[in-house]
Amino acid sequence: MDDKQTEQPGGSRPERPRILIHYAQTLDGRIATSTGSSRWISSDASLRFAHELRAAHDAVLVGIGTALADDPRLTVRHAEGPDPLKVVLDSTLRLPPTAALLRETPGRTVLLTTPAAPESEVRRATARGATVVVAASDGDGRVDLVDGLRRLADIGVRSMLVEGGAQVITSLLRQHLVDRLAVCVAPIILGSGVEAVGNLGIAELACALGLRALDIRRLGPDVIVSGEVVAERQDGTLAATEAPRLAASARLPTRHGPFELRVYELDGAEYPILIRGRLEDEQPPLVRLHSECLTGEVFGSLRCDCGEQLELGLELIASEGRGALLYLRQEGRGIGLMNKIRAYGLQDMGMDTVQANVALGLPADARTYDAAAAVLREVGVPAVRLITNNLTKILGLEVNGVNVVERIPLQPTIHADNAEYLRIKVERMGHRISLDP
Repeated sequence: MDDKQTEQPGGSRPERPRILIHYAQTLDGRIATSTGSSRWISSDASLRFAHELRAAHDAVLVGIGTALADDPRLTVRHAEGPDPLKVVLDSTLRLPPTAALLRETPGRTVLLTTPAAPESEVRRATARGATVVVAASDGDGRVDLVDGLRRLADIGVRSMLVEGGAQVITSLLRQHLVDRLAVCVAPIILGSGVEAVGNLGIAELACALGLRALDIRRLGPDVIVSGEVVAERQDGTLAATEAPRLAASARLPTRHGPFELRVYELDGAEYPILIRGRLEDEQPPLVRLHSECLTGEVFGSLRCDCGEQLELGLELIASEGRGALLYLRQEGRGIGLMNKIRAYGLQDMGMDTVQANVALGLPADARTYDAAAAVLREVGVPAVRLITNNLTKILGLEVNGVNVVERIPLQPTIHADNAEYLRIKVERMGHRISLDP
């Protein structure tokens, strides 16, 4: 295996790889027509995204049905990055020697099978250079997924992308073996065809699988919906009875002049907000939503522009004499300090910021803005002029009841240490920044 592997804390091996399921579907939930045609449901931009996911994972897995129907190569061709290990769930070793995986990349191909696989087929596959991993069989003669995933972890697979087919996706979801889901929804309707997910045995809506840390982005004509899979519904909004509680306040003199520092408490978390002047006046005030960045704000890191953004935001508010900066404890775009530093390590090996997060099985941006909107409403701000380069923040406030009437840009200083980081912000995350030196 390559350097994309990561050990668990203390160096212990995980019981199974982190699993991300990715597939492209139509608006009516089909991944292929009734005749099996599926190339290509998604756009070129979404295809590139799929290949970026491959490059960011140790392995990519498909079922034997998909392997026989599509004869995939499972390589990284439409993006930059290394090829993952290719894994085929093949309980009786039906993959023919003419398959692209065995012709082109047998040394990077793993056939995950059962004791029912004929010994002659095991010898044939290994003779071509493939690795055969024998796992326990379930009651239906298929690979026992729990045992199979454990055996993949034993050979060094830490993160795995699952691309299909529907039976594999359904089985993994039914057995709660999925950590994240990334679904590409194409704006087309088939009316009939192969459904993306089969029967999960869910009889009540309250028992539906849900997604948290939801990320929604547009790629060409498609929409990518991704998040962490949880065993209950997530509506992404605060309960109607919850409201931020003012826990503390004090005067705070700063190098940008005096502010009032308030700390609100909501759902056990603290939300500090620096306020200058009267916010309740008729004109919407300047507001900055600033996410915590220990490395940039305290240690002076040049890898990002966060420290500079914090200072510029306070300077703009102070110059106007009225506004607020809400400090959100969402380190590393919401993935936390430890994972952020792990992502830095992957970036040092050549990944960009998005690829590094995905390689860790995490969203490119896990931040949420429902609590921020609740605090702003509590301080009497139903509309704002938002200081940001990130259009997702505008959407995050507006869907939670705070109107953004104007966007005020922050132009960072571009230098050798942050130029690539800023380019990825613009090209991969839609931030509005001028990249001219």
